[in-house]
Amino acid sequence: MLNTNDSSELYRLRTVFLLIDVVRMVEHGTFTRDHSERVADSAVLVAKRYGMPQKLLGIVWRSAILHDIGKIGVGNDIIFSKSKLSPGAFYIVQQHPVFGHELLRRTGSLQLEAEIILQHHECWDGSGYPNGIRGNDILLGAKIISIVDTFDALVSSRGYKQNWTFDSAYNYIKKNVNKKFCESVFYSFSHVYKKGGLDSIYKRR
Repeated sequence: MLNTNDSSELYRLRTVFLLIDVVRMVEHGTFTRDHSERVADSAVLVAKRYGMPQKLLGIVWRSAILHDIGKIGVGNDIIFSKSKLSPGAFYIVQQHPVFGHELLRRTGSLQLEAEIILQHHECWDGSGYPNGIRGNDILLGAKIISIVDTFDALVSSRGYKQNWTFDSAYNYIKKNVNKKFCESVFYSFSHVYKKGGLDSIYKRR
């Protein structure tokens, strides 16, 4: 028989796998297909290099693989748009961390993941969204996801843009350290990138 802790973990796992299925439905057949899985695997590599304790890596993975789940609250006409979004449409896109946060918060078992998802588009200098928080007020998991999410978005083809080279994407992130991105997290990402740690993830594309 499962004890209370085992039951809680089983509930958490079932909830996560259900939500992952929702993410896959959102991404299936779009230019973001498998995006969240690559972001999750990359985030764990960076978190390990950063020195994050093993027991927290699961939180990072869950947050990363579910980071875009709030896009279920964004209309398909926006999600599938092949042109530059209008200011109004872009504002709606900017609410997806809020939608995702609310969805995960209601599960009752993914509270920290919900907070990380809420913050994953915040920037080091306070220019991000949805709340414009800055620096070390941003959770570490969110700072990690911010970098690997940006990298994957840049190197992937989207309806409105061609893919960048890996080095171009890396240099963009490097250029925006202490603006969009946390310097200490960038160093961990840089080590993983330069050692070829992302190669196996991107060979699956």
